[in-house]
Amino acid sequence: MNKSDKIVDLYRQFVKTIIDNKLNDFLLKNGFDSIAIYGYGSLGQSLHYYLQSKGFCVSYVIDMNDLIKNKYNSVAVYGEEKKYPDVDVIIITTAFDGESIQEYLTGRVSCPLLLLEDLI
Repeated sequence: MNKSDKIVDLYRQFVKTIIDNKLNDFLLKNGFDSIAIYGYGSLGQSLHYYLQSKGFCVSYVIDMNDLIKNKYNSVAVYGEEKKYPDVDVIIITTAFDGESIQEYLTGRVSCPLLLLEDLI
Protein backbone atom coordinates (compact mmCIF):
# COMPACT_ATOMS: atom_id res chain seq x y z
CA MET A 1 0.00 0.00 0.00
CA ASN A 2 1.46 3.39 -0.93
CA LYS A 3 1.72 6.24 1.56
CA SER A 4 -1.33 8.17 0.29
CA ASP A 5 -3.55 5.08 0.37
CA LYS A 6 -2.33 4.21 3.87
CA ILE A 7 -3.10 7.73 5.15
CA VAL A 8 -6.59 7.66 3.62
CA ASP A 9 -7.21 4.25 5.18
CA LEU A 10 -6.03 5.48 8.59
CA TYR A 11 -8.32 8.52 8.29
CA ARG A 12 -11.27 6.29 7.48
CA GLN A 13 -10.56 4.13 10.53
CA PHE A 14 -9.95 7.23 12.69
CA VAL A 15 -13.33 8.72 11.78
CA LYS A 16 -15.12 5.43 12.51
CA THR A 17 -13.35 5.19 15.88
CA ILE A 18 -14.39 8.75 16.74
CA ILE A 19 -17.98 8.03 15.80
CA ASP A 20 -17.95 4.90 17.96
CA ASN A 21 -16.21 6.86 20.78
CA LYS A 22 -13.70 4.02 21.21
CA LEU A 23 -10.58 6.19 21.39
CA ASN A 24 -12.08 8.46 24.05
CA ASP A 25 -13.21 5.44 26.09
CA PHE A 26 -9.79 3.77 25.81
CA LEU A 27 -7.91 6.89 26.94
CA LEU A 28 -10.27 7.49 29.87
CA LYS A 29 -10.21 3.83 30.94
CA ASN A 30 -6.41 3.88 31.06
CA GLY A 31 -6.15 7.22 32.86
CA PHE A 32 -4.33 8.94 30.01
CA ASP A 33 -4.98 12.66 30.64
CA SER A 34 -1.71 14.23 29.51
CA ILE A 35 -0.88 13.23 25.95
CA ALA A 36 1.89 13.93 23.46
CA ILE A 37 1.53 13.34 19.74
CA TYR A 38 4.35 12.09 17.53
CA GLY A 39 3.87 13.29 13.96
CA TYR A 40 2.03 16.53 13.24
CA GLY A 41 0.91 16.00 9.69
CA SER A 42 -2.78 15.85 8.87
CA LEU A 43 -3.45 12.82 11.11
CA GLY A 44 -1.58 14.33 14.06
CA GLN A 45 -3.38 17.65 13.71
CA SER A 46 -6.76 15.90 13.47
CA LEU A 47 -5.95 13.85 16.56
CA HIS A 48 -4.90 17.02 18.41
CA TYR A 49 -8.20 18.73 17.59
CA TYR A 50 -10.17 15.63 18.61
CA LEU A 51 -8.31 15.23 21.92
CA GLN A 52 -8.80 18.89 22.82
CA SER A 53 -12.49 18.69 21.97
CA LYS A 54 -12.79 15.78 24.44
CA GLY A 55 -10.98 17.69 27.21
CA PHE A 56 -7.62 15.91 27.08
CA CYS A 57 -4.42 17.88 27.56
CA VAL A 58 -2.11 17.73 24.54
CA SER A 59 1.12 18.67 26.27
CA TYR A 60 3.34 18.74 23.21
CA VAL A 61 4.05 17.39 19.75
CA ILE A 62 7.15 15.65 18.44
CA ASP A 63 7.95 16.12 14.76
CA MET A 64 11.30 15.99 12.99
CA ASN A 65 10.18 18.22 10.12
CA ASP A 66 11.69 21.70 10.56
CA LEU A 67 8.70 23.29 8.81
CA ILE A 68 6.37 21.81 11.43
CA LYS A 69 8.64 22.83 14.30
CA ASN A 70 8.58 26.48 13.21
CA LYS A 71 4.97 26.70 12.04
CA TYR A 72 2.87 26.13 15.16
CA ASN A 73 2.90 28.14 18.36
CA SER A 74 -0.39 26.91 19.87
CA VAL A 75 1.41 23.80 21.15
CA ALA A 76 5.03 23.07 22.05
CA VAL A 77 6.75 21.24 19.19
CA TYR A 78 9.91 19.24 19.83
CA GLY A 79 12.33 17.83 17.31
CA GLU A 80 15.09 15.37 18.10
CA GLU A 81 15.83 15.41 21.81
CA LYS A 82 17.71 13.23 24.28
CA LYS A 83 14.72 13.29 26.63
CA TYR A 84 11.13 14.51 26.35
CA PRO A 85 8.89 15.93 29.10
CA ASP A 86 6.77 13.50 31.10
CA VAL A 87 3.27 12.72 29.85
CA ASP A 88 0.85 9.84 30.43
CA VAL A 89 1.16 8.50 26.88
CA ILE A 90 2.58 9.32 23.45
CA ILE A 91 0.44 8.50 20.43
CA ILE A 92 2.42 7.93 17.22
CA THR A 93 0.41 9.05 14.20
CA THR A 94 2.74 8.26 11.33
CA ALA A 95 1.46 5.95 8.59
CA PHE A 96 4.78 4.10 8.37
CA ASP A 97 7.81 3.36 10.57
CA GLY A 98 5.83 3.12 13.80
CA GLU A 99 8.07 0.44 15.27
CA SER A 100 11.28 2.34 14.51
CA ILE A 101 9.78 5.46 16.07
CA GLN A 102 8.90 3.44 19.17
CA GLU A 103 12.52 2.27 19.31
CA TYR A 104 13.75 5.86 18.95
CA LEU A 105 11.50 7.05 21.81
CA THR A 106 12.33 4.16 24.15
CA GLY A 107 14.67 5.50 26.82
CA ARG A 108 13.77 9.11 25.96
CA VAL A 109 10.38 8.87 27.69
CA SER A 110 8.99 6.82 30.55
CA CYS A 111 5.42 6.44 29.33
CA PRO A 112 3.56 4.03 27.05
CA LEU A 113 4.09 4.50 23.30
CA LEU A 114 0.99 3.72 21.27
CA LEU A 115 0.51 3.58 17.51
CA LEU A 116 -2.64 5.37 16.35
CA GLU A 117 -3.26 2.58 13.88
CA ASP A 118 -3.39 0.08 16.76
CA LEU A 119 -5.88 2.24 18.64
CA ILE A 120 -8.26 2.55 15.74
